[in-house]
Amino acid sequence: LKKGIPAPRSGSCEVNGTELAEQIGGQIFSDCWGYVAPGDPELARDLARKMSSVTHDGDGIQGGIFVACAIALAYTCSDIRAIIEKSIKYLDQESGYVKLCKAVIAQVDAHPGDPEAVLAWIQESHGYNRYPGVCHILPTTAIMIWAMLYGDGDFDRTMTMLCEAGWDTDCTLGNVGSI
Repeated sequence: LKKGIPAPRSGSCEVNGTELAEQIGGQIFSDCWGYVAPGDPELARDLARKMSSVTHDGDGIQGGIFVACAIALAYTCSDIRAIIEKSIKYLDQESGYVKLCKAVIAQVDAHPGDPEAVLAWIQESHGYNRYPGVCHILPTTAIMIWAMLYGDGDFDRTMTMLCEAGWDTDCTLGNVGSI
């Protein structure tokens, strides 16, 4: 923005490259949009999209929308799985973000009661070594969905799982704790 490039071009893949545009920033600073839109995921989505597009694009924007919608929905829904599934509906269904969320959900469903097996799958299939950049949004998203589903609404268990899983714990715990 300081260089005179207005949003959403400022965060676009065209200007920054996909590697930078799809890092975790759009997701980690979108909690506020869920807070100011309690029970209104459409407003949360619109605000998060605008804010995330200043610095991000593609899955980077999808992550911002997901977190904002999940927080907005949590004001009126206490079922974490329902919150996740409803939030996904506000995203671009063709995005890598949605595909990853659905893949993690499928793995959790295929391995009930076995979070270690799904964590191993995430680390193998969606580790940071699989994506460009320092802190790509998709590995952290996989860990977030995994912990929320196996944590099943138990805040302490969910936070502990995120801490023990590692990776970008300040961001994952901040976003999931807000949700």
